[in-house]
Parts: sequence; structure tokens; C-alpha cells
Amino acid sequence: MKKIFLLLFLPCILLSQEGPEQLLLYGEAALNGYDCKNAINYLSEYLNISTNDYIAFEMRGRAYEMCRDYEKALLDFSNSIFINPQYEKAYISRGKLYIKLIEYDNAISDFSHALIINPQDSEAHLQRGIAYLHKDNYSAALIDFSNAISINPQYSEAYRNRGSLYYKLGNKNDAISDLNKAIEYDKNNYDAYIDRASLYFMEEKYQEALDNYDLAAKIKSNDPELYIKRGYTYKMLKNYSKAIEDLKLACELDNLYCKHLELEIQKLDLLKNSN
Repeated sequence: MKKIFLLLFLPCILLSQEGPEQLLLYGEAALNGYDCKNAINYLSEYLNISTNDYIAFEMRGRAYEMCRDYEKALLDFSNSIFINPQYEKAYISRGKLYIKLIEYDNAISDFSHALIINPQDSEAHLQRGIAYLHKDNYSAALIDFSNAISINPQYSEAYRNRGSLYYKLGNKNDAISDLNKAIEYDKNNYDAYIDRASLYFMEEKYQEALDNYDLAAKIKSNDPELYIKRGYTYKMLKNYSKAIEDLKLACELDNLYCKHLELEIQKLDLLKNSN
């Protein structure tokens, strides 16, 4: 019984014996490894010792956000800013959380604060552009995306967002150009392949769309929406067997889609058998 007790409480004993520098390093490593629970534990122990470390508060905020505890994440980001009102990273982190919480005005305010501190922060420009995009303020979003690219000419996400916005505004050539650059600068930019595929689909260039969905699937193979979109692309190419396969796969990955897809699969099966 004593052995079981020791095994259960050994991590806590070891945690309490670590010095503050080690706790901070372990917390940062856990956060970078997407282990939000251990990151929170280590950083909380550290903050019990170093109560005014604004960097650690921002880090723990990101860990709470990763664990979907948004209330505590927001509190930590705010504490970081309270301790150091010049810490731009905390404004950006809180702004990104505000976007997630659909509080776009608050997000814009935070990104604007970050840009007062550092006008050359390309991420703050990008994120504020995304917030403006959610508010349908396309002109402001376009300016911010372009500023992000001007500061960082190889910023893949800025090109992707500007490219998608260009298409929304009817500027197809610039849209493709930007999406091409997004992929050139980051070959693993999943969303850029999806956006480029969707653009080609809307332009009825179905084979080009299919090629991009295939490339996206090599990066992320567990997204049901990818297979729905690729399935409809196969349908337009009259490859009904492949279309059925993709829609069934989407259903397997997330059964919430099944009810919507069942009728479409039946229609595709009729089309396949009529050929």
C-alpha cells in the first residue's frame, strides 16, 4: 500500500523539489510540446514563487487556451499586461483569444495596442487584418495583410489571407498569385492548399482543385471537410466511385456529417450505376 501511495504522489513530490528556473523551463517545454496540462502545472508552481513574471503569465494563458479554459486564459493574459503594459506578445495572445470568442472589437483594440508598442510586428498586422475581415471591413483588412507582407515578405499566412480576400473582392489573378506565394513559402500550409483548391473549384477548374485537395490530404488526413470538398470535386469530374469513397470517409471521421451525406451518397450511387 505504501508503494502505491508513493507512486501516485511521486510526480507532485518531484515537482515541489524543482527550482524556479527548472519549473519555467519544464513549463515552456510542455507548452511547446502541446502538453497543456503539464504546462499549467509547472507554470503554476513557478508563478507561486515568481508572482510578477509577466512572461510566465502569458505562457500559462496560452496553456489554458490550449486546454480550452478560456476564462483562465483571458485572466492570465490580462495579468501579464497589468504587470507589463509594454509586453506586446500578451496583447497579441489576448487578441487572438478574443477572435476565438467572437469579440472582434476587443481583438482589434489589443492588436492596435501591440502595434503602438511595435509598429513592425507582422503578426499583429495579420491578426488585426483577420479581425477586420470578420467585421467585413475589407479595406482595413487588406491594408493590414499588405503591411504584414511588407514587413515580412515571406509570411505565408499573410499571403494566404490576402489571397482569399482578393478572391472575395473579385481579384482572381492576385488571389491565385498570393496563394501560390503562401505555398511557396510554406509547403505545409494546409489552409493555403484548401483555399487554392476552393478557388479552382469555383472557377470550374476541377482537376486543379482535385490536385490541391490531394496535396492538402498529405498534410492533414483527418479533416472530414476536406473529403466532403474533394468528394464533390470528384462528382464534377464524374468519378462517382471516388466521390462516394470520400463522402463515406468524411462520415467515418465525424458521424455528425452522416445524416447530411447519406442522401448525396445514394444519388452518387445511382449515377455510378447508370453509367
